[in-house]
Amino acid sequence: MKRFSMIMMFAVALVMTTACEKDPDSNESGTVQFSRSLYQLYTGSYVDISLQISQAASEDLTIPLEFGGSAATDGKYSVSATEITVPAGETSGTVRISDVSMTEGDEINVSISSVPEGYSVGSRANAIITYVAQEAVIYSFEYESGDLLDRYIVNIGLTGATSQEPYVFDTETVIPVSVSGEGATLINIENGGFVFAAGESSGTLTMTISDDSFSGNVQASIRPDSDRYIGGNIPAMTIYVKGILSPEAILGTWEFDEMINLEELELFYMEMGDDTELLPTHNEGFTLTFGGSEGNYTLTPGGEGDFSDYYREAAISHTAPVNQTSGSINLGEYTSDEAQMFTAEVDTPRQQITYFRLSEVNRAFSPDTETLGAGTIAMRLRNDGKLEIYLKDYDQPPFGEMWWDGFDADMFSFAATFTKAE
Repeated sequence: MKRFSMIMMFAVALVMTTACEKDPDSNESGTVQFSRSLYQLYTGSYVDISLQISQAASEDLTIPLEFGGSAATDGKYSVSATEITVPAGETSGTVRISDVSMTEGDEINVSISSVPEGYSVGSRANAIITYVAQEAVIYSFEYESGDLLDRYIVNIGLTGATSQEPYVFDTETVIPVSVSGEGATLINIENGGFVFAAGESSGTLTMTISDDSFSGNVQASIRPDSDRYIGGNIPAMTIYVKGILSPEAILGTWEFDEMINLEELELFYMEMGDDTELLPTHNEGFTLTFGGSEGNYTLTPGGEGDFSDYYREAAISHTAPVNQTSGSINLGEYTSDEAQMFTAEVDTPRQQITYFRLSEVNRAFSPDTETLGAGTIAMRLRNDGKLEIYLKDYDQPPFGEMWWDGFDADMFSFAATFTKAE
């Protein structure tokens, strides 16, 4: 009886061991297939053919390819490789096919030659590339990134791939857009994509945020969604979906960090003979504390510094933009897209900012004179975690007299960054 029990235990262990071993013919590790079945190759252009695996591997996977079709004649196209490598831990890899001397009606058929052990071929085992005898178009974004608050307008330019001249359409044309990333679901695209007027080589894409209550920072990537358009100097644009900055999002104490581009700021004033020591740029130890809840928020200054000549304890709430820089674009009721020149030289070319009303400031902006009244500031929460603040509204101060001719948004905003206190 004891011997029988031992035999049974051995049999069970053998079955369990066998069950744990991976069957090479099973689908345990996943499938390999092309990302798409159909591609178009335009004159003087290229397409990137992508393979996907349904489950990442712990080591690089190499999948050989076979090429055929009516364009199989040598010299009609070139390929960057005859196999695709999917790096360890990733789920996709690409190979580039470029036009050399394709002709109308030519096709390229790419198929999976074999798959690594433990994988099987998925439903898209072949990819067909058809040649289109039209000039490919190179696109490039104006900027690499931007912040989506209420709304954001993207600018993009087109150049002919073979002519190297600005590419224009005969009629108004909309190029579809691809939006990917965590923030994609928060973005609405107006008019279906990039809009180009007839005869224009530059177009615009207008996006809005789909959730008015969203306040955060998630990324999305945008690019034209067509094989005809290939990336130029800036082939994709990163959109930081943030929503309107609210006091609730920045509650707590923020310590003065630095004046933005202080050296250039002082140089401008020196050239006009102004005393740079009078500028409100000495703010080490100055703090701003945001407090309150449920729509009732306060701003309290603390410490020492020249900004103490302006800030007073005040209620803070959203307000309409005032004293904007030239070329600014209103994004919404409280937000603006601007290019404050000192900031643009060292940070982003344009800043997407939210405006706030302070119930009380020292409008004289002077250590010797106090004229209390409401004031306006604008703020931007940067991707590095710093808070960027612009002073947007006060009376003629006792500095920069050679520059003063009414409020100049470029010369008198005194952009500064603040860091959240630990």
